[in-house]
Amino acid sequence: MDQQAATLLSTLKRPAAPSDSKINQLNALKSDIKHYRVPETAQSTIFECIRLAITQQASATLASTAFSTLGHLLKRLKIQDATGQAIRQLAPKLFPALQERMGDLREPVRNSASQALTELYSIFQTDVEQIVLEEAIGGNNGRAKETGMKWVLTMHNEQAMPFKAYASSIVARLEDADGQVRETAKTVLIELFSNAPDRAKTDLKKQLIAHGVRLSIASQILTALESGSRPQDNDTDMSASTRSLPGAEHIAHFAEELKSEAAQPPPPEIVPMDPIYVHTQRELEDVFREMHPHFEGKETEQNWMLRDKSVLKIRRLLKGNAANEFHTVFMAGVKSSIEGILKVSMSLRTTMSSNGCQLVQELAKTLGPALDPHVEILLQAFIKASAATKHIAAENGRITAGSIFQNCSYHVQMMRHIWQAAQEKNAQVRQYAPEWLMIVLKRQSSYRNSFENSGGLELAEKCIKKGLDDANPKVKEGNRVAYWVFAKTWPDKAEAIMSKLDPKMKAALEKHPGNPHAVLHASHPAVAQAARPAGTNSRTALREMLEEKRKAKTGGRVPPRPNSAMADISPVKNTRSTPLNGSTRAPSNLSKVTNRTVSTTSNASSTAADPPTATKKGSSLMSGPVRRPRRADPPRPQTADPYSSRRLLRPETPASNASPAGSPGRGTGASKASLATSTTSAVRNRAKVDATAGSPGGSHSASVDSGLPTLADDEGFTMVIPNLNGSQSRARSPLAYRNPMKAMFEDARERVGKLSPEAQKSMRRALEDGDGSEQQQGGPAKPSTPQTEEVQIYEDPFIEDGTQPGAQDDRQVLGELPINENVRADSPAQSVGSSASPVDSPVNNNDNTSTNSASTPTIPSQDRSDVLRDRRLLASAIERIRTKNLDAHGFRRVQDLARSKLDIWEAGKKFDELMSVLLEYLRTFDSDVKLTSLPASKSSGLKTQALGLVRALLTIYRKHAAPWYAKSLVTVIACRKGADPNSHVLADMHRTTDVIVSEASPEVCVDAILDALPSLTSIDSSSVIAMALTNLRQLLLTANTRDVELSSDRRGKMAQATARYLGDADSEVRKADVELASELFETFGESKAEFWSEFKGVEEGRLGLLTYYIAKKGKNGVNGVVA
Repeated sequence: MDQQAATLLSTLKRPAAPSDSKINQLNALKSDIKHYRVPETAQSTIFECIRLAITQQASATLASTAFSTLGHLLKRLKIQDATGQAIRQLAPKLFPALQERMGDLREPVRNSASQALTELYSIFQTDVEQIVLEEAIGGNNGRAKETGMKWVLTMHNEQAMPFKAYASSIVARLEDADGQVRETAKTVLIELFSNAPDRAKTDLKKQLIAHGVRLSIASQILTALESGSRPQDNDTDMSASTRSLPGAEHIAHFAEELKSEAAQPPPPEIVPMDPIYVHTQRELEDVFREMHPHFEGKETEQNWMLRDKSVLKIRRLLKGNAANEFHTVFMAGVKSSIEGILKVSMSLRTTMSSNGCQLVQELAKTLGPALDPHVEILLQAFIKASAATKHIAAENGRITAGSIFQNCSYHVQMMRHIWQAAQEKNAQVRQYAPEWLMIVLKRQSSYRNSFENSGGLELAEKCIKKGLDDANPKVKEGNRVAYWVFAKTWPDKAEAIMSKLDPKMKAALEKHPGNPHAVLHASHPAVAQAARPAGTNSRTALREMLEEKRKAKTGGRVPPRPNSAMADISPVKNTRSTPLNGSTRAPSNLSKVTNRTVSTTSNASSTAADPPTATKKGSSLMSGPVRRPRRADPPRPQTADPYSSRRLLRPETPASNASPAGSPGRGTGASKASLATSTTSAVRNRAKVDATAGSPGGSHSASVDSGLPTLADDEGFTMVIPNLNGSQSRARSPLAYRNPMKAMFEDARERVGKLSPEAQKSMRRALEDGDGSEQQQGGPAKPSTPQTEEVQIYEDPFIEDGTQPGAQDDRQVLGELPINENVRADSPAQSVGSSASPVDSPVNNNDNTSTNSASTPTIPSQDRSDVLRDRRLLASAIERIRTKNLDAHGFRRVQDLARSKLDIWEAGKKFDELMSVLLEYLRTFDSDVKLTSLPASKSSGLKTQALGLVRALLTIYRKHAAPWYAKSLVTVIACRKGADPNSHVLADMHRTTDVIVSEASPEVCVDAILDALPSLTSIDSSSVIAMALTNLRQLLLTANTRDVELSSDRRGKMAQATARYLGDADSEVRKADVELASELFETFGESKAEFWSEFKGVEEGRLGLLTYYIAKKGKNGVNGVVA
């Protein structure tokens, strides 16, 4: 064996010797070691042969054979000498070779070296630990680090080696520049501590904090430790497990102390890049110094590629060791390059911009609080970038700003940036604001006191309030999510916010998936359906079952159910002595309008019905003559004609059994047919009820506000038109005592006097003008047979939902029969047989009317009611605009009236009255306490609708509008003060002024604005002055276009006005003034000196600026200046 070992040694020392020869000789020696005793004289030579074979790079097989020989040699020497003396003396010469092989490129070689250290550990414990801890794990070779950490794990699992001494070095590798080393360290730590006691895990948490391990990696380790410690086998007996839910809270406590958000793995690299390692500070300084020239100036075709490469180099340095080993120099370099990085991030080249944004994100995630000095400038830039129209640029800005909010230290200035983003005009930025707000709220949930004391909580509340009231649905949705995140930490504040919301907004917020109790606010129709008995699913079966029960109770004396709720009519009793309660009526229930019992006395007919029908009581299950629940009306837009598709129910109550003189005969069959058909009409109807009257002068009617309260589910109130001028008492027929609407009419008469004198006068004038053509002119009044009086009930569309105090007590029959619509020509109720209008009524008396003056055109009979209705609605609208009680929907209805072709203006009187109150409404809008207390969205909506009404009136009725152009223009300009620059109301104002300027006479409007300028100046609003000057310029351009020459006095006054505001402190006013002066200069023609004479006393600098702009307009301006 001595000769064999010597031969092998000489062969290994010869580099030119073939590898196969070396392997064969080494295998022969290994075979002898396995079977024979190794002499002491050959032991040293054999160790040297193994060392040489391990260090040779020519053949992997040779190295593997050498490691295998070493294993057999160690076993043989332990057998020969249990003390291991020979191994202690000869094995240390192998340590450098083993250390080198632990970083070998070939994994089998690394594994063999690790196994060799394992075999030597029992004898050389201290030396092996030093090699692994300092040379392998703590070295510079990434593969050696991985091998050393895996060796520690193997030794702990196989030989129960304590790993506490290695924990700190392995934790340090979690921040290694090599991603594979980080992954190996994370895996090894999870395996080592998975079965460790809680004390060891606490030490691990301290080590993670001490080494500054990034939060995402630390959270992953802690979460994996918890999940790995729970039993995973389904067959495991869970009763024997000692792990319970508090363990999760324990780990969550660790994560909270680490200030960790959700355990998220680091995002994968979009473009993989190799790290750059630097060795000295000077080298790192030189790298940044070379970049500075590329970032200077603007982006050009020559420097954009160099800028992009510089950004990529910084990203590679960040992945290397620069940020950790040379932190101060690296931060100084970032500070010097931050402006260039922002230029790259804001570039129009998408790929280049994305690289810049990615760099800022990586800086925020890696440096964290070290980036705090640059947070302000970065947030300003990237919040602005999130408003870009290009989707990629906007997304990059959003994500980058979110990374800064997530990783940098919190400061109240961050909340101010979010608050500004929530107020942005760009909806895209407002949509991103709640996302950033949620990041801050989640981070600060553990630091409530500091967040509240710094003012952040107040800003967060303002952001959420404004976002929930935003017009954009996406912004609202994002803020609902932010609201429920906010509510988890500050429930009291969140409840206060919700209590101030509108019912619709509150309902949407409560039903949001982010609400932990959202399931309580959701309806479950399927469950309710399933709860019904299986045998009664059929409506027919249910009806039959109820019918049998009812017959069993009443002994079979119940009459058959009528086809319609209105078809079962009781006979008319002629005796007055009949008690009023002879016909029992089910009590009214205002909350159940659709399931009510209809009084049989509300209709009269000569056809007899079964006596029990008049006395039976109503049932809530449709067993008697009750209406079925009405289906909901199809949704209609708010701007649709409110009278375009509804049909009319028109119940008739004759004054006696005989028809009035001259009226068409009524047939019972026709009445019943019309009533049966009318049951399918809408609930809101308008009814005309005729009552006997004895006044010889004919019937008169006027429109008044009845003041009757509304049902909870109704949209408007009704206007009742009783006889205001009748001097004689009404002769009541027997049916009048049983009329179900008697209480309504009497109550209306009592409330007529409650209207203001102006309202009564306006209503009466509207009726008198509308009915003037119906009255016979001249001659004394002839006594005639008693005619029936008309009481018409109209719905006023200008009232919103609401109930007045005491409504439930006053509303009896009317509460169940809301009738407010007019009869249409195609209504099935409008039949010959059912017509109950008297001979002299305005509806039917078309043949006997005399021609009126030319101011009131002849109107067909089917439009007469529309004219009367629209006039009453117009009068009501004027009154409500005057009292500032008209809502936005009411303004839209007035616009519909203005666009109608009916004569409702009474030769222009009503037009002037409407324009007067409308302009007064706009002029005092911002000073009215009631209007200014409304939410911003409602007040802007009211102002927008009012301006739209002004435009409609001025464009449709040019003849009546001529005197109002100038007043309207001045009023709209004065309204500019209260308009938000970011609101859509401002656009409506400009649209209105453009309409006025295009339609009006320029001279009149110029004089009006010049006269109003002193009063507008007293408003102390630069925007008002700027708007006035801009409109003067538009009027000047319009005059030039129409070849209208302004007088010299007007031009002089306009020049004086421009001279007055040329030195104004506000730039917007100066700009508008210079533009006006430039246009005005051209109108002076040859007399330019008159123009300049008005500017005496103005600063030379201002005059120079004006001269410059005038000169820019052309050579004529230059000549004028010279003159």
